[in-house]
Amino acid sequence: MGALIIIILVVVFYCLVIKPRKNNASTTSYQNYTAVQQSQTVNQPTPGINRCPADALINSPYYSKYKTVFDLIWYDGKQPKYKIDWLLQSLGMGRELENLGTYVLDSIKNGLPYFCETEYEFDKFFDSDKPVALGSIDGIMDICFFYHEVNRDHSHPAKRQYWQQRLRELALSGNLEAQGALCSNFAKIVFSENEVVEFKEKYESVLRSLAESGDAYAQLAVGEFLLPYRSQERLKCLIKAANQGLSNAWFQLSKAYGAIISLDDNGDIRKVPLPEEEKNSLEGKIAESYYKGAEANNGVMAARCQYMVGVYYEDGDSIFPKDIEKAKYWYQKSLENGETRAKYRVDAIDEHREWY
Repeated sequence: MGALIIIILVVVFYCLVIKPRKNNASTTSYQNYTAVQQSQTVNQPTPGINRCPADALINSPYYSKYKTVFDLIWYDGKQPKYKIDWLLQSLGMGRELENLGTYVLDSIKNGLPYFCETEYEFDKFFDSDKPVALGSIDGIMDICFFYHEVNRDHSHPAKRQYWQQRLRELALSGNLEAQGALCSNFAKIVFSENEVVEFKEKYESVLRSLAESGDAYAQLAVGEFLLPYRSQERLKCLIKAANQGLSNAWFQLSKAYGAIISLDDNGDIRKVPLPEEEKNSLEGKIAESYYKGAEANNGVMAARCQYMVGVYYEDGDSIFPKDIEKAKYWYQKSLENGETRAKYRVDAIDEHREWY
């Protein structure tokens, strides 16, 4: 009888104490395993870009590490919702905490569909001469190529697909630069052969016809994407668009003049520099193009033109005599139009006037 009582007590103890502990341990083990799986697969491509809910940030393994930074970031009077996919892995790239706040805020302000994961990628968005953050169609084409499988170090199917779709949507909405980009030789690298054939059938003849009839935006699209980079025909087309007051065309014209200085007739880097007089003349045309683009104050590249005019006035030369007040004016205009780098120039002028 005593032995039976002992057996019953052991069974009760097992059911009430030992088994629940095992279940808890199993659950904890599964949760840990899931967390490890998530951390191991976080850099794998996902089916789509915009499927990362804001609340996922709170549950991520990176959130607690960077929570102090997130708590300091307030945008439009409240903490932002992180609609940006691929956020979590970008936070695992080892950025210094003191720089992360600005990095996160710039990305949010510019409505990026995800955070940049490397310095090089960040530069593509903000600091290149084709800033994707400002909406440069040329830059979007570049970023599609950057994520393409031919670039093994940066290949990212989900991001590439996002920007490919963005280009298609812009073209369908009537953006002539996007239509020109889809018909360009560069599109053959980014899209399939069948897609490029379809784009050309849909857009190219109409674009060229509009350009010939005098449409400024069509002239810009044809000059930017459909004509040989070093051709006089391209220059003439861009000049026509620029003279109709398009900042984007003035910006592209400045790049075209710069290409003449740096590239030979074959498109290779010049081994023999241009004669000094010719080089100076072209540099004057570059500066004039930036200035006229800044004054026109329209299109996504107006901000970059205004920023460059600010640099000219800050540095001072024979074309733009040094004038700090004018430099600050153009930096502020640039900042208003979305050129975030201009803020540092304005702050530097305000804080260190004695240097000037």
